[in-house]
Amino acid sequence: MNGALLEQMQKDARTIVKTDFNTTVEITDKNGKTESIEGLATLHHSTFDPEAGGTVSGRNAHICVSIKDLEEAGFNLYENTKADYINMKGWKVSFQFGNKTWQFLCEDVRPSQTFGLIVMYNLGALK
Repeated sequence: MNGALLEQMQKDARTIVKTDFNTTVEITDKNGKTESIEGLATLHHSTFDPEAGGTVSGRNAHICVSIKDLEEAGFNLYENTKADYINMKGWKVSFQFGNKTWQFLCEDVRPSQTFGLIVMYNLGALK
């Protein structure tokens, strides 16, 4: 069981990404299940490829959402994975900035059970 302070921190972190910095993110798993989740979305223009070290020109995004919100939406975060390992590789995410909808494919995730949040990163543009 979590302590009261840890539970309050998780509740606050969820509130921050859902309401204080919220963007509606549409998430689609590999089975085609699609739900809209409130979260934090960032969009970047990349000029450096951290994998190869060379310069590139492209867009990249990071999405931060509550693990609890994903579970409440009915997503199976542990499907086809090792025990206690969240795998969302290949899931599609989209969000709107201005009048444009940005669509990306999730390459990796970094869950934080401490904060109750998950960051989807290395999002590459859908081809």
